This record gives sequence, C-alpha cells and structure tokens, in this order.
Amino acid sequence: MRRLTVIVPLICSVAAALVAGFLPPAQAAVKERAVCVNAAIQERPAIDGYRIVWQDKRSGNYDIYMKDLLTGLETPICTALGDQMYPDISGDIIVWQDHRSGHWDIYTYDLRSATLSVVLSGPDVIHPAIWGGIVVCELHDQ
Repeated sequence: MRRLTVIVPLICSVAAALVAGFLPPAQAAVKERAVCVNAAIQERPAIDGYRIVWQDKRSGNYDIYMKDLLTGLETPICTALGDQMYPDISGDIIVWQDHRSGHWDIYTYDLRSATLSVVLSGPDVIHPAIWGGIVVCELHDQ
C-alpha cells in the first residue's frame, strides 16, 4: 500500500519542526509522520513551506488534496468530475492538470482569495509546475 509521509527535519529546520509538533523537545532526530491515512491511493506529493498537496483517489477518480502541517488540517482542493493530477504548490497557489473538459487543461487555485482559474486550455497540456507566479507545463499538440 502506498502512503504519503513527511520526513522531518529534512523539510524544515529542527526548530520549526519542534514548533510544528513533529518532534518532541528532547528529540531532534529524523521522524516519519503520515500525511494522509485514508486507505485510497495518494500519489505525487509536492511541498512548499508547511503545505503539502497530492493527488488522491478516494472518490474513485483522482482529486487534489492539501494538508497544512502546522494546523494538521486536510482540505480537498478540487474534487470536480474527471481526473485532477500532478499538483504543485508555490506560496498560496496550487496548480494541477485537469481532465473535466475531456482533455487536459491546467488549473490553479489561489488559497488566499479562494479563486479557481484555468491557466491554459487544451488540446492536451500536462505536468505543470509552479514557482512564484510562473507556471510551466508540457504542451502536446495533436
């Protein structure tokens, strides 16, 4: 069975890990902690700061979920029809490829403004990545 885990302090400083509750004060060694414990398939995690996004198949198709490591809150980001896959995150923006239209498009979701946007629409654009305000992806012309 696949499961998502976070390895601390590889993703942050030991001091930040202590604040986040991942390490007890007396222990400053690497510790593994589950990100998602749902029995369905979770794949392709991406991380920025204390937020992790991944594709999740708990509904029968792939959807995008996020977990805030500071609060422990798990949030469904997109559960639209069709598959949503290959998420990435930078700051407050999450990007993924989305098949709700019958072809692959690139979508973003702004956590701060709760705004969903289509960044690039078909014919088939896949494998997005984001850094700051820049989104890159592969374009497959028919």
